[in-house]
Amino acid sequence: MKILAIDTSSPRISVAVADSDRVLSKTDEIGSPSVQLISCIEKTLKGAGLGLRQIDGFVIGEGPGSYNGLRSGFATLHGLLIPRPRRAVKVSSLAAMVSGVEGPEMRGAILNARKNSFFFGKFRLENAGPKLIEEGMVERIEQISGIDSPEIAWLSYEVEGFPVAYPDAAALVRLGRPELEREPSEKILLEPRYLRPPV
Repeated sequence: MKILAIDTSSPRISVAVADSDRVLSKTDEIGSPSVQLISCIEKTLKGAGLGLRQIDGFVIGEGPGSYNGLRSGFATLHGLLIPRPRRAVKVSSLAAMVSGVEGPEMRGAILNARKNSFFFGKFRLENAGPKLIEEGMVERIEQISGIDSPEIAWLSYEVEGFPVAYPDAAALVRLGRPELEREPSEKILLEPRYLRPPV
């Protein structure tokens, strides 16, 4: 199965093309998805030696993350599906973020939710991928349970004092492929997950 994976939830656009779990080409660029995403997709497809018509399914990072980034990514995906509908699944961008780095079994991701608040997700790495253990919103970093634990690797691309990691499209492929290959039991609602409800 040829898969195109996209994440636009963070300041880094990440796109990967894979044949099952084998990544054929990958592009990571800092920039605006509304301007650069299409060129990143074209570049990645070219690097894989494939055209869009040869893609069997799509995986997209659902967020949470940047409102404008997620909106651009999902709008682009919907546009790609119009001429030829194919299967598409969404995966937590934070799961793709924590699975793309080396570290202990327990890992966490922190996002600046603005308005004096921080969003966090805590995961345990399992054979099937990161399993969400806890998530929530706090006013101060210190309020996150386990924030000082040496057994948890905390990551963030926008909060100072933590190792930097971004959601990774290659990780999206690994996490989303089993769902793509499974017979769908119901239609998946392809909508992003914002940090805060749009107003």
